[in-house]
Amino acid sequence: MKYRFSKNTDIKPSATVALNSMVADLKRSGKQIYNLGIGEAQVAPHSQIVTAVENAIETGKTLYPPVKGYPELLDLACVWHQENYESNYTRENTIITPGGKAAISMALQSFLDPGDEVIIFSPHWVSYPEMVKLCGAKPVIIKTDPKSNWSIDFDSLEAKTTNKAKMLIINNCANPTGKIYSPAELLKIAEHAKKHDLIVISDEVYSSLTYSDSEYLSLSSFDDIRERLIIIQSFSKHFALTGLRVGIAFADPLVIKRMELIQNQSTSGTASLSQFAAIAALKNAKTIQDTIRQTLLDRMNLLVSLLNKAFDANISKAEGGLYLFVPVKTFTNKELSDLQFCEFALNAANVALVAGSAFGQENYVRLSFGVSEFEIESAVNSLATAIKKHE
Repeated sequence: MKYRFSKNTDIKPSATVALNSMVADLKRSGKQIYNLGIGEAQVAPHSQIVTAVENAIETGKTLYPPVKGYPELLDLACVWHQENYESNYTRENTIITPGGKAAISMALQSFLDPGDEVIIFSPHWVSYPEMVKLCGAKPVIIKTDPKSNWSIDFDSLEAKTTNKAKMLIINNCANPTGKIYSPAELLKIAEHAKKHDLIVISDEVYSSLTYSDSEYLSLSSFDDIRERLIIIQSFSKHFALTGLRVGIAFADPLVIKRMELIQNQSTSGTASLSQFAAIAALKNAKTIQDTIRQTLLDRMNLLVSLLNKAFDANISKAEGGLYLFVPVKTFTNKELSDLQFCEFALNAANVALVAGSAFGQENYVRLSFGVSEFEIESAVNSLATAIKKHE
Protein backbone atom coordinates (compact mmCIF):
# COMPACT_ATOMS: atom_id res chain seq x y z
CA MET A 1 0.00 0.00 0.00
CA LYS A 2 1.17 3.51 -0.74
CA TYR A 3 0.82 5.47 2.48
CA ARG A 4 0.11 9.18 2.51
CA PHE A 5 2.52 10.19 5.27
CA SER A 6 2.84 13.75 6.52
CA LYS A 7 5.15 16.22 4.81
CA ASN A 8 7.78 15.78 7.54
CA THR A 9 9.71 13.40 5.28
CA ASP A 10 13.20 14.79 5.92
CA ILE A 11 13.29 13.84 9.60
CA LYS A 12 16.40 11.78 10.34
CA PRO A 13 16.67 9.17 13.08
CA SER A 14 18.88 10.01 16.06
CA ALA A 15 22.44 8.97 15.19
CA THR A 16 23.19 8.08 18.80
CA VAL A 17 20.04 5.98 19.21
CA ALA A 18 20.77 4.24 15.89
CA LEU A 19 24.34 3.49 17.02
CA ASN A 20 23.21 2.02 20.32
CA SER A 21 20.72 -0.17 18.47
CA MET A 22 23.48 -1.38 16.14
CA VAL A 23 25.80 -2.10 19.08
CA ALA A 24 23.05 -4.06 20.83
CA ASP A 25 22.49 -6.15 17.68
CA LEU A 26 26.22 -6.86 17.37
CA LYS A 27 26.45 -7.88 21.03
CA ARG A 28 23.47 -10.20 20.64
CA SER A 29 25.26 -11.86 17.74
CA GLY A 30 28.14 -12.64 20.09
CA LYS A 31 30.56 -9.90 19.06
CA GLN A 32 32.52 -8.03 21.74
CA ILE A 33 31.89 -4.30 21.31
CA TYR A 34 33.42 -1.52 23.42
CA ASN A 35 30.79 1.20 23.37
CA LEU A 36 32.26 4.69 23.70
CA GLY A 37 29.28 6.03 21.77
CA ILE A 38 26.88 5.67 24.66
CA GLY A 39 25.18 8.80 26.06
CA GLU A 40 24.63 7.72 29.63
CA ALA A 41 26.55 7.19 32.86
CA GLN A 42 26.65 3.51 33.67
CA VAL A 43 26.36 3.85 37.44
CA ALA A 44 24.18 1.60 39.62
CA PRO A 45 21.10 3.32 41.08
CA HIS A 46 21.29 4.41 44.72
CA SER A 47 19.74 1.92 47.17
CA GLN A 48 17.10 4.46 48.25
CA ILE A 49 15.89 4.71 44.65
CA VAL A 50 15.60 0.93 44.38
CA THR A 51 13.71 0.77 47.68
CA ALA A 52 11.32 3.53 46.62
CA VAL A 53 10.35 1.68 43.44
CA GLU A 54 9.95 -1.61 45.29
CA ASN A 55 7.73 0.04 47.91
CA ALA A 56 5.62 1.72 45.25
CA ILE A 57 4.95 -1.64 43.57
CA GLU A 58 4.24 -3.42 46.84
CA THR A 59 1.75 -0.74 47.94
CA GLY A 60 -0.05 -0.56 44.59
CA LYS A 61 1.15 2.92 43.57
CA THR A 62 0.97 2.04 39.90
CA LEU A 63 -2.09 4.00 38.78
CA TYR A 64 -2.27 7.05 36.54
CA PRO A 65 -0.27 9.98 37.97
CA PRO A 66 -1.29 13.64 37.78
CA VAL A 67 -0.54 14.95 34.27
CA LYS A 68 1.77 17.65 35.59
CA GLY A 69 3.52 15.36 38.07
CA TYR A 70 3.07 14.41 41.71
CA PRO A 71 2.97 17.53 43.95
CA GLU A 72 5.73 16.16 46.19
CA LEU A 73 8.04 15.73 43.20
CA LEU A 74 7.22 19.19 41.85
CA ASP A 75 8.06 20.77 45.21
CA LEU A 76 11.28 18.77 45.63
CA ALA A 77 12.35 19.71 42.10
CA CYS A 78 11.92 23.40 42.91
CA VAL A 79 13.93 23.10 46.14
CA TRP A 80 16.70 21.16 44.36
CA HIS A 81 16.89 23.74 41.57
CA GLN A 82 16.93 26.64 44.01
CA GLU A 83 19.72 25.10 46.08
CA ASN A 84 21.88 24.47 43.02
CA TYR A 85 20.99 27.33 40.66
CA GLU A 86 19.27 30.03 42.76
CA SER A 87 16.21 30.00 40.55
CA ASN A 88 13.29 30.63 42.92
CA TYR A 89 10.80 28.53 40.96
CA THR A 90 7.56 27.28 42.50
CA ARG A 91 5.20 24.42 41.69
CA GLU A 92 3.36 26.69 39.23
CA ASN A 93 6.61 27.06 37.26
CA THR A 94 7.24 23.32 37.00
CA ILE A 95 6.17 20.25 35.04
CA ILE A 96 7.47 16.66 35.17
CA THR A 97 7.86 15.02 31.76
CA PRO A 98 8.76 11.57 30.38
CA GLY A 99 12.40 12.55 29.90
CA GLY A 100 14.13 15.82 29.12
CA LYS A 101 13.62 15.14 25.41
CA ALA A 102 9.85 15.21 25.88
CA ALA A 103 10.16 18.51 27.76
CA ILE A 104 12.06 20.07 24.84
CA SER A 105 9.57 18.67 22.35
CA MET A 106 6.58 20.07 24.23
CA ALA A 107 8.31 23.43 24.65
CA LEU A 108 8.84 23.62 20.89
CA GLN A 109 5.26 22.53 20.16
CA SER A 110 3.99 25.22 22.52
CA PHE A 111 5.38 28.04 20.39
CA LEU A 112 6.25 26.99 16.85
CA ASP A 113 4.19 27.37 13.72
CA PRO A 114 5.20 26.27 10.20
CA GLY A 115 7.79 28.67 8.79
CA ASP A 116 9.14 29.82 12.15
CA GLU A 117 12.89 29.64 12.76
CA VAL A 118 14.81 28.27 15.73
CA ILE A 119 18.43 29.22 16.38
CA ILE A 120 20.75 26.34 17.32
CA PHE A 121 24.47 26.50 18.08
CA SER A 122 26.69 23.88 16.46
CA PRO A 123 28.11 21.42 17.43
CA HIS A 124 24.68 20.53 18.78
CA TRP A 125 22.82 17.58 20.24
CA VAL A 126 21.70 15.40 17.35
CA SER A 127 17.96 15.75 18.03
CA TYR A 128 17.53 19.54 18.16
CA PRO A 129 17.20 20.17 14.38
CA GLU A 130 14.91 17.19 13.83
CA MET A 131 12.62 18.15 16.71
CA VAL A 132 12.31 21.63 15.22
CA LYS A 133 11.49 20.15 11.80
CA LEU A 134 8.78 17.98 13.36
CA CYS A 135 7.01 21.22 14.29
CA GLY A 136 7.19 22.42 10.69
CA ALA A 137 9.80 25.02 11.62
CA LYS A 138 13.32 25.64 10.31
CA PRO A 139 16.52 25.13 12.32
CA VAL A 140 19.04 27.95 11.82
CA ILE A 141 22.51 26.67 12.64
CA ILE A 142 25.17 29.00 14.08
CA LYS A 143 28.60 27.38 13.82
CA THR A 144 31.12 27.76 16.63
CA ASP A 145 34.89 27.37 16.32
CA PRO A 146 37.09 24.95 18.27
CA LYS A 147 39.91 27.52 18.10
CA SER A 148 37.87 29.78 20.38
CA ASN A 149 36.77 26.89 22.65
CA TRP A 150 33.46 26.74 20.83
CA SER A 151 32.52 30.27 21.85
CA ILE A 152 29.50 31.92 20.24
CA ASP A 153 30.13 34.25 17.31
CA PHE A 154 27.63 36.97 18.22
CA ASP A 155 28.13 38.80 14.92
CA SER A 156 27.05 35.65 13.08
CA LEU A 157 24.17 35.21 15.52
CA GLU A 158 22.95 38.74 14.86
CA ALA A 159 23.29 38.36 11.09
CA LYS A 160 21.32 35.09 11.01
CA THR A 161 18.50 36.18 13.32
CA THR A 162 15.62 37.14 11.02
CA ASN A 163 12.10 38.32 11.77
CA LYS A 164 11.02 34.67 11.41
CA ALA A 165 13.10 33.61 14.43
CA LYS A 166 10.91 32.68 17.38
CA MET A 167 13.11 30.50 19.61
CA LEU A 168 16.73 29.84 20.51
CA ILE A 169 18.19 26.65 22.03
CA ILE A 170 21.34 26.66 24.14
CA ASN A 171 22.89 23.55 25.71
CA ASN A 172 24.93 24.32 28.84
CA CYS A 173 27.08 22.16 29.44
CA ALA A 174 27.12 21.37 25.76
CA ASN A 175 26.83 17.95 24.16
CA PRO A 176 29.18 16.96 22.52
CA THR A 177 31.88 19.54 23.33
CA GLY A 178 31.56 19.80 27.12
CA LYS A 179 31.56 23.58 26.74
CA ILE A 180 30.42 25.62 29.75
CA TYR A 181 29.23 29.06 28.68
CA SER A 182 30.71 32.01 30.53
CA PRO A 183 28.55 34.53 32.41
CA ALA A 184 29.45 37.11 29.73
CA GLU A 185 28.21 34.82 26.94
CA LEU A 186 24.99 34.05 28.79
CA LEU A 187 24.39 37.76 29.37
CA LYS A 188 24.76 38.39 25.63
CA ILE A 189 22.34 35.53 24.89
CA ALA A 190 19.82 37.10 27.28
CA GLU A 191 20.24 40.52 25.65
CA HIS A 192 19.89 39.01 22.17
CA ALA A 193 16.71 37.19 23.18
CA LYS A 194 15.15 40.39 24.53
CA LYS A 195 16.19 42.39 21.48
CA HIS A 196 14.63 39.92 19.04
CA ASP A 197 11.71 38.74 21.20
CA LEU A 198 12.94 35.13 21.33
CA ILE A 199 11.86 32.31 23.60
CA VAL A 200 14.99 30.60 24.98
CA ILE A 201 15.20 26.88 25.74
CA SER A 202 18.16 26.35 28.04
CA ASP A 203 18.98 22.64 28.08
CA GLU A 204 20.93 22.23 31.32
CA VAL A 205 20.75 18.46 31.78
CA TYR A 206 24.54 18.17 32.25
CA SER A 207 24.82 21.08 34.68
CA SER A 208 25.77 18.93 37.68
CA LEU A 209 28.53 17.20 35.70
CA THR A 210 31.20 19.92 35.78
CA TYR A 211 34.92 19.24 36.19
CA SER A 212 36.78 22.49 35.57
CA ASP A 213 37.26 25.71 37.51
CA SER A 214 34.88 27.44 35.09
CA GLU A 215 31.95 29.03 36.89
CA TYR A 216 28.65 27.33 36.05
CA LEU A 217 25.75 29.72 35.76
CA SER A 218 22.19 28.83 34.87
CA LEU A 219 20.23 31.19 32.65
CA SER A 220 17.53 31.01 35.33
CA SER A 221 19.67 33.41 37.40
CA PHE A 222 18.96 36.18 34.85
CA ASP A 223 15.72 37.66 36.16
CA ASP A 224 15.15 39.96 33.18
CA ILE A 225 14.57 37.06 30.72
CA ARG A 226 12.69 34.85 33.15
CA GLU A 227 9.36 35.18 31.35
CA ARG A 228 10.88 34.12 28.01
CA LEU A 229 13.00 31.25 29.43
CA ILE A 230 12.37 27.49 29.59
CA ILE A 231 14.86 25.50 31.65
CA ILE A 232 15.22 21.78 30.91
CA GLN A 233 16.58 19.31 33.48
CA SER A 234 16.74 15.51 33.48
CA PHE A 235 17.12 12.65 35.91
CA SER A 236 18.86 10.74 33.12
CA LYS A 237 22.07 12.73 33.46
CA HIS A 238 21.93 14.11 37.01
CA PHE A 239 21.02 10.78 38.62
CA ALA A 240 22.02 8.19 35.96
CA LEU A 241 18.39 7.06 35.54
CA THR A 242 18.20 7.15 31.75
CA GLY A 243 15.76 4.25 31.38
CA LEU A 244 13.20 5.68 33.80
CA ARG A 245 12.52 8.69 31.53
CA VAL A 246 12.00 11.60 33.92
CA GLY A 247 12.58 15.22 32.92
CA ILE A 248 11.68 18.62 34.33
CA ALA A 249 10.79 21.91 32.70
CA PHE A 250 10.78 25.22 34.58
CA ALA A 251 9.10 28.22 32.96
CA ASP A 252 6.50 30.94 33.34
CA PRO A 253 3.20 29.49 34.65
CA LEU A 254 1.43 30.29 31.36
CA VAL A 255 4.06 28.32 29.44
CA ILE A 256 3.81 25.41 31.88
CA LYS A 257 0.02 25.35 31.43
CA ARG A 258 0.50 25.15 27.67
CA MET A 259 2.98 22.29 28.02
CA GLU A 260 0.65 20.55 30.45
CA LEU A 261 -2.14 20.73 27.86
CA ILE A 262 0.11 19.08 25.25
CA GLN A 263 1.18 16.42 27.75
CA ASN A 264 -2.47 15.86 28.70
CA GLN A 265 -3.32 14.91 25.11
CA SER A 266 -0.13 12.99 24.29
CA THR A 267 1.63 11.00 27.01
CA SER A 268 -0.80 11.78 29.89
CA GLY A 269 2.26 12.26 32.10
CA THR A 270 5.31 10.49 33.47
CA ALA A 271 5.12 6.90 34.75
CA SER A 272 4.24 6.67 38.44
CA LEU A 273 7.10 4.33 39.33
CA SER A 274 9.58 6.64 37.63
CA GLN A 275 8.27 9.59 39.62
CA PHE A 276 8.68 7.74 42.93
CA ALA A 277 12.25 6.93 41.91
CA ALA A 278 12.77 10.63 41.15
CA ILE A 279 11.41 11.62 44.56
CA ALA A 280 13.92 9.31 46.23
CA ALA A 281 16.71 10.68 44.04
CA LEU A 282 15.98 14.28 45.04
CA LYS A 283 15.77 13.36 48.72
CA ASN A 284 19.31 11.99 48.42
CA ALA A 285 20.48 14.38 45.71
CA LYS A 286 23.83 15.55 47.06
CA THR A 287 25.08 12.07 47.92
CA ILE A 288 24.01 10.62 44.57
CA GLN A 289 25.25 13.49 42.44
CA ASP A 290 28.61 13.72 44.22
CA THR A 291 29.13 9.99 43.66
CA ILE A 292 28.20 10.15 39.97
CA ARG A 293 30.33 13.24 39.36
CA GLN A 294 33.41 11.74 41.05
CA THR A 295 32.96 8.45 39.19
CA LEU A 296 32.76 10.25 35.85
CA LEU A 297 35.68 12.52 36.71
CA ASP A 298 37.83 9.46 37.42
CA ARG A 299 36.71 7.84 34.17
CA MET A 300 37.39 11.00 32.17
CA ASN A 301 40.88 11.34 33.66
CA LEU A 302 41.57 7.72 32.75
CA LEU A 303 40.29 8.11 29.18
CA VAL A 304 42.30 11.30 28.59
CA SER A 305 45.46 9.75 30.05
CA LEU A 306 45.18 6.56 28.01
CA LEU A 307 44.42 8.39 24.75
CA ASN A 308 47.27 10.85 25.19
CA LYS A 309 49.70 8.02 25.89
CA ALA A 310 48.47 5.71 23.12
CA PHE A 311 48.35 8.37 20.41
CA ASP A 312 51.07 10.77 21.63
CA ALA A 313 48.34 13.42 21.83
CA ASN A 314 47.45 16.41 23.95
CA ILE A 315 43.72 15.94 24.43
CA SER A 316 42.18 18.33 26.94
CA LYS A 317 39.75 17.32 29.64
CA ALA A 318 36.11 18.28 29.18
CA GLU A 319 34.77 21.21 31.18
CA GLY A 320 31.58 19.27 31.77
CA GLY A 321 29.24 16.59 30.49
CA LEU A 322 29.93 12.97 29.54
CA TYR A 323 32.17 13.21 26.49
CA LEU A 324 35.44 14.07 24.83
CA PHE A 325 35.13 15.65 21.38
CA VAL A 326 38.32 14.97 19.47
CA PRO A 327 39.58 15.62 15.90
CA VAL A 328 39.98 12.48 13.78
CA LYS A 329 43.54 13.54 12.95
CA THR A 330 44.45 12.91 16.59
CA PHE A 331 44.21 9.17 15.93
CA THR A 332 45.44 8.62 12.40
CA ASN A 333 47.60 10.11 9.64
CA LYS A 334 45.24 8.74 7.02
CA GLU A 335 42.81 11.08 5.29
CA LEU A 336 39.61 9.69 6.76
CA SER A 337 36.33 11.50 7.34
CA ASP A 338 34.70 11.19 10.73
CA LEU A 339 32.20 8.69 9.30
CA GLN A 340 34.97 6.61 7.73
CA PHE A 341 36.97 6.61 10.95
CA CYS A 342 33.96 5.50 13.02
CA GLU A 343 33.32 2.70 10.53
CA PHE A 344 36.98 1.65 10.81
CA ALA A 345 36.88 1.77 14.62
CA LEU A 346 33.79 -0.45 14.74
CA ASN A 347 34.91 -2.97 12.13
CA ALA A 348 38.64 -3.18 12.92
CA ALA A 349 38.70 -2.49 16.66
CA ASN A 350 35.17 -3.31 17.84
CA VAL A 351 34.96 0.22 19.27
CA ALA A 352 31.78 2.27 18.84
CA LEU A 353 32.22 6.04 18.47
CA VAL A 354 29.85 8.75 17.26
CA ALA A 355 30.82 10.76 14.18
CA GLY A 356 31.04 14.52 14.70
CA SER A 357 28.96 15.18 11.58
CA ALA A 358 25.94 13.88 13.52
CA PHE A 359 26.39 16.96 15.72
CA GLY A 360 27.08 19.31 12.82
CA GLN A 361 30.89 19.20 13.10
CA GLU A 362 32.74 17.11 10.55
CA ASN A 363 36.14 15.48 11.14
CA TYR A 364 35.55 15.04 14.88
CA VAL A 365 34.43 12.05 16.93
CA ARG A 366 32.66 11.89 20.29
CA LEU A 367 33.93 9.48 22.92
CA SER A 368 31.91 8.80 26.05
CA PHE A 369 33.47 8.23 29.46
CA GLY A 370 30.15 7.06 30.87
CA VAL A 371 31.18 3.39 30.66
CA SER A 372 33.27 1.37 33.12
CA GLU A 373 37.02 1.80 33.50
CA PHE A 374 37.49 -1.72 32.14
CA GLU A 375 35.56 -0.84 28.97
CA ILE A 376 37.50 2.42 28.58
CA GLU A 377 40.84 0.62 28.89
CA SER A 378 39.76 -2.14 26.52
CA ALA A 379 38.45 0.32 23.95
CA VAL A 380 41.61 2.44 23.85
CA ASN A 381 43.88 -0.61 23.68
CA SER A 382 41.82 -2.17 20.90
CA LEU A 383 41.65 1.07 18.91
CA ALA A 384 45.39 1.74 19.26
CA THR A 385 46.25 -1.81 18.18
CA ALA A 386 43.95 -1.65 15.14
CA ILE A 387 45.31 1.72 14.00
CA LYS A 388 48.95 0.62 14.41
CA LYS A 389 48.19 -2.46 12.32
CA HIS A 390 46.56 -0.48 9.50
CA GLU A 391 48.74 2.66 9.37
